[in-house]
Amino acid sequence: MGEVAQFLDQPKIQKFMRALARPKYQKWSITRIAERSGLSAMDLLSLWRQANLSKTVMTFIEGGPKVAEETVADAMSTLICCPRCDGFGDIKQPAELNDKGEAVSETLRKTCPTCNGTGSVRKAGDPESRKVVFKAIGILDSKAAVNINNTVNNFPGVASVLDEIESMRKERKTALTLDAKPVP
Repeated sequence: MGEVAQFLDQPKIQKFMRALARPKYQKWSITRIAERSGLSAMDLLSLWRQANLSKTVMTFIEGGPKVAEETVADAMSTLICCPRCDGFGDIKQPAELNDKGEAVSETLRKTCPTCNGTGSVRKAGDPESRKVVFKAIGILDSKAAVNINNTVNNFPGVASVLDEIESMRKERKTALTLDAKPVP
């Protein structure tokens, strides 16, 4: 912006700007007023360029707060539907089978171990937006490296893995008794 102030401090430019505002020159072309003020075509082009550059910078400055708000919103964590129970908060526990493959207990519903029955889990915000926010407020040096681990909520958990193993073991046991051949 300092360049604009210096540019506008030139006497020829000031004369040109005053002439543009006077009703006396209302019917004159801008080039004629510029020539009368002692400005060349290059001076007029530079004035036009500076005006548009200033306008562009002001557009960026005025849009900055909105972009900052959106960047902060992108960086924030959100709650999403639990991928394990599809948001219901509970999951089916398969019935236990005897050696003949017959159900010896009913199929039960138990609280989802991933979301603890809430039906939703936290999804971390966008890592790039987080870096931008941290750099902007000075928490993160632009040369420093930060590793934001986003896999914490995507891992189903030990209980879930054990449930899956148990379920596969029961399915294998059922397949062995029904086919009487080992399943690889």
